[in-house]
Amino acid sequence: MTPGVSFTRVNRLISVLWDKVLIFTGVLYVLLPTSPINMPIPGRDSGVFLYMGWRILNGEIPYRDVWDHKPPLIYFLNALGLGLTNNSRWGVWVIEFIALFIAAYFGYKLIKKAFGTTAAVFSIVLGLLTLISVINGGNFTTEYTLPLQFASLWLIYDVDRKEGRKWKIILIGLLGAIAFFTKQTSIGVWLAILVFVSIKQLASRNYKRLGYELVLLAAGGIAITIFLAAYFGLNQALLDFWDAAFRYNFIYVASVTSFVYRLAPILVGLQHLATFGLIQVSFIGFALTVVLLFHKRTAIDKQLALLTIAVIDLPLELLLVSTSGNMFSHYFMTLLPVLTIFTGVVFWMLDRQLSAWEIPQIGKTRMTIFLIMVLVLASIKESALHSNEYRLQGNEQVVEYIEANTRADETVLLWGAESSVNFATLRASPTRFPYQYPLFKNGYTDEVLIIEFLDDVLQTKPALIIDTRNPETPFLDFSMQSKAIGDRIDEIKANYEFKGIIGNWDIYEASFNE
Repeated sequence: MTPGVSFTRVNRLISVLWDKVLIFTGVLYVLLPTSPINMPIPGRDSGVFLYMGWRILNGEIPYRDVWDHKPPLIYFLNALGLGLTNNSRWGVWVIEFIALFIAAYFGYKLIKKAFGTTAAVFSIVLGLLTLISVINGGNFTTEYTLPLQFASLWLIYDVDRKEGRKWKIILIGLLGAIAFFTKQTSIGVWLAILVFVSIKQLASRNYKRLGYELVLLAAGGIAITIFLAAYFGLNQALLDFWDAAFRYNFIYVASVTSFVYRLAPILVGLQHLATFGLIQVSFIGFALTVVLLFHKRTAIDKQLALLTIAVIDLPLELLLVSTSGNMFSHYFMTLLPVLTIFTGVVFWMLDRQLSAWEIPQIGKTRMTIFLIMVLVLASIKESALHSNEYRLQGNEQVVEYIEANTRADETVLLWGAESSVNFATLRASPTRFPYQYPLFKNGYTDEVLIIEFLDDVLQTKPALIIDTRNPETPFLDFSMQSKAIGDRIDEIKANYEFKGIIGNWDIYEASFNE
């Protein structure tokens, strides 16, 4: 083989792999701080999902046997990861990695198709770096919906082509349903697509085509819904599924009545997206897009559908993220697809301007590499800060105490919302309420639920009860009281002895007289 041929092959290999290597490296950079090697104890929400996944592998059914109020697919993803690695978090971390890689790759391909390579590189790099500020320990529902959002936007981009149009629309509906049953408020992209399709066909008075496309979109969603309904129905858990994943959430959202209370979290949460400039650049892109849509539509004829959907989607995402009235940073991950599109608009226009100034491609490539290096260097401090937070978030002493003082077949009750400790120790909760928030939720809880919980504790007799001093779940002090509840609380108090304090948590040990 001659040196010239070898060099040509290397160049071809680089041209094929460089974008994938860039995305792989970026995702690894984002996720390493959340890996088990740095973060030995999972965060609160992640702990619930991991615990649920572990219990699924032990034959239990979500909602019926373990209570949580998220849609079910996050639990099965965690069960899959744990099943692949014998209950190790590494399996779930690998699934996270795959999900984010697919999301970033689809996003890169979409923006490259619409706005060129330079815009795609900057948009995805900014999006990945922004994840450092919003991923909050990882394994959240909003991570797993990112590839579904980007894939649907990629599918709708050239959906007007006749080849495969029908199946693209069905697949978009299918992906939307999967997203909905992963996180109900992650469906902004699909609502925007629905609005766009409806406006387009109504404007052309093509009512038959509109009806046909709505049926195709619904078909994918109905298929997923039927499958899940059948699963829970066959396991006598359909009503439990509805009660926890829908009725509880309706009550939760209805309790937030103030517009200001909904608006404030948005303003605070958007700060997490501003760390590396994504929100600032994307809002400029949004303004430019609106101008182009109303005044220079011919300049964006190729990108018209995508940009129209993005303009519709942004306010929808902000509305959906505000439904709970909370400002958890990971909620804002659902905005990343639409923000990267608007970021792509900015860098597309900058790239066109540089070309108008006759700056050669090699010069633009060097500028791109330099700016990316500046962004990555600027992110190191932020990444290290979050990495330290994950590593030091605690509870290792409690985990060690539980493992040293209980058997694997004994149960442990964490009073509060710390089922991550149940998972970390692989000690099951004695009740289907591994955390007790629903028992303290006005409008949802009742005497029947509280008595069910207390009876589970008395019958299962957990080896330890650990009061985590959560102000939202005062220890053995329900807002609803009755003689039946009081008698059971007195019995628990009589059969558990205070052993001491670890960290901030009170440890009670069983002293039942057999």
